[in-house]
Amino acid sequence: MLRRLLAAVSLVSLAACAGDVPWNNPNLPRKMAEHDYTQCRRYADSQTGSGSGGGYFDDQRSSDPMGMADRAVSRREFDALISACMRDKGYFPKK
Repeated sequence: MLRRLLAAVSLVSLAACAGDVPWNNPNLPRKMAEHDYTQCRRYADSQTGSGSGGGYFDDQRSSDPMGMADRAVSRREFDALISACMRDKGYFPKK
């Protein structure tokens, strides 16, 4: 059971890293951008308590207006932390 869980976590991590990074620094290789983006997402996760980043916000859907508002605020905080982290590392948003 533990091996399956670790395998699943590894696959999810690889899939997240393989996606297109919405940030660019023409002076750094793409692999570095992927690494930095993953680090910034982990930092944002740790600061917001959102667990697995975007999944937390998507999996918690309900019609509760207060829950929806809380998730929207949490998502903005999560995105702002990633943005600040990536900008600190010298990246700019892709257009």
